[in-house]
Amino acid sequence: MLGGPSGERLAPFMAEAVEAQERHGELEPDPEVRAMSSATIDRALAPERRRLSVKGRSGTKPGSILRRQIPIRTFAERPRRPSAGCGRPASP
Repeated sequence: MLGGPSGERLAPFMAEAVEAQERHGELEPDPEVRAMSSATIDRALAPERRRLSVKGRSGTKPGSILRRQIPIRTFAERPRRPSAGCGRPASP
């Protein structure tokens, strides 16, 4: 709901959000939902947040083979280009 903010941030807008969802037919009227505290909101949304969370890191392990395959250019290795000047050249 509302992009997943914490209960502390969601509680002040709960009555407004529930009213809007009731108007659009997405929720049944329930006075308990409007009066929920921030902690109760967090507990009620915890299973859904766990379901929607990212499931850990990727299976790729860092290793020297991968590091050798990715070329890294440092500042010292960059080709130097002449800088553009404005005005007339210093030497004739």
